[in-house]
Amino acid sequence: QAYSLTANFAIDTYDVTALPSVNGAIAPAGTTMVDHGSNAIYTITPSANYHVTDVMVDSVSQGTTNSYTFVNVTNGGHIIEAIFAIDTFTLAVNSAYGSPTPVGTTTNIWNSLISAAVNSPVPDGASTQYVCSGWTGTGSVTPGSGTNTSFNLTADSTLDWQWQTNYWLAPGASVYGSVGVSASWQAAGSNVLITTTPSNGYHFAGWTGDVPAINTNDNPLTLTMDQTRSITANFAINQYTLTATAGANGTISPSGAMTVTNGGSQAFTITPNANYHVLDVLVDGASIGAATSYTFVNITSNHTIDASFAI
Repeated sequence: QAYSLTANFAIDTYDVTALPSVNGAIAPAGTTMVDHGSNAIYTITPSANYHVTDVMVDSVSQGTTNSYTFVNVTNGGHIIEAIFAIDTFTLAVNSAYGSPTPVGTTTNIWNSLISAAVNSPVPDGASTQYVCSGWTGTGSVTPGSGTNTSFNLTADSTLDWQWQTNYWLAPGASVYGSVGVSASWQAAGSNVLITTTPSNGYHFAGWTGDVPAINTNDNPLTLTMDQTRSITANFAINQYTLTATAGANGTISPSGAMTVTNGGSQAFTITPNANYHVLDVLVDGASIGAATSYTFVNITSNHTIDASFAI
């Protein structure tokens, strides 16, 4: 008998397998059948905060690509694998003084907790020091004050420690007075107001030491701390003037103007001429009668004494 036959054909297909990935994905995933002579396109996508470090195709590295195409597939058994790594960022730490932690430029994985600190103050000899006033930064670093900070690193960043120079101020006083500021560290460029107080019976007699020449007699003194300064307030005992005068026909001894130190005494003798007598003695303008002597005791101000005579 007669037969009618039809021969059917199907295109060959070949398997391409995408191996499972950690911290990323390949699409399409798993095993895909590809028609003979066709292309197979794969997309490689890292997870958030990860990146591709290599793509292996049939055990051969293709580098850090985010896609790969099998072109004109004519056999099976192909394998594609993607390798991912967490993102890394640099932190550059700068500090003019001290020993910061961390130091220099370091590389850290994404979201690393950075604990940064620096020692302060840093001495420079006995009379100068550097004090950390805080920090500035970029990236994951926000400005602040103090000597330590912490943050999560999610971008390339810089941290710059800020420093202030301090100078030692050593104010002192000679005997018979005091100054109103104690020895202390002062910020460079700052102005310090210093007042002196003399003891009773004494007066301020000028500054010596690291004081500008034009300011040696200032009280209070405004001192600019542009260097280390050691200064001394000097005091001197008060002096007062006694003025002794006598009218005609007699004398007062001693006479004229004379200087007496605070707390001192001065005696005066009033002597009439022959055939005359003391009429009156005025002390600071007030009569004390017909005295022939007078003594100023514990002198703390200027005084006058005047004698008059009568026949």
